[in-house]
Amino acid sequence: LPASIKIRVEPDYANADSLVRMGERFKTWNRVEEVVYNQELLAKVQQNLRLLTVIGISLGAIVVLAALFLVANTIRLTIYARRLLIRTMKLVGATDQFIRQPFIVEGIAQGLLAGLLASGAVWGIYLMAQAYVPRLQPMGVFTAILFALGLIGAGAFLGWAGSVLAVRRFIKNISLH
Repeated sequence: LPASIKIRVEPDYANADSLVRMGERFKTWNRVEEVVYNQELLAKVQQNLRLLTVIGISLGAIVVLAALFLVANTIRLTIYARRLLIRTMKLVGATDQFIRQPFIVEGIAQGLLAGLLASGAVWGIYLMAQAYVPRLQPMGVFTAILFALGLIGAGAFLGWAGSVLAVRRFIKNISLH
């Protein structure tokens, strides 16, 4: 059997054009007769990766829209339940901004709680995945904290956005009669 060398390529360079250039360069070396890599498999893997990326982004967008919808509907129900109190506040001279503030704070609180729950769930899933996938790199404490803060911040932002959208329209619809 002839001598052979297996080369592992970093993920950043594992694309078709980089591998073709590397193969051409290896062929110019002395005592290299043949360079073999499965180009069809690489093309299929890259195509599947692109498809999974599009699906992931689409699902993420759907989840963001669902979160906005849920927060907005929760705030609408809260406004409807407190419509008599809001009407009374308007009758004594409360501004719409003064009436809106507690609902916006409630939306932000809901978003913070959702972000905390989401970061806990992601952390739990990550720990379970680490047990089943030996090559999964351990996440550093700094990275984990940044990720959790990002999820909590995103939750607070979505809670704020959903409550602002819901409150803006429904506070004006409460009549004084």
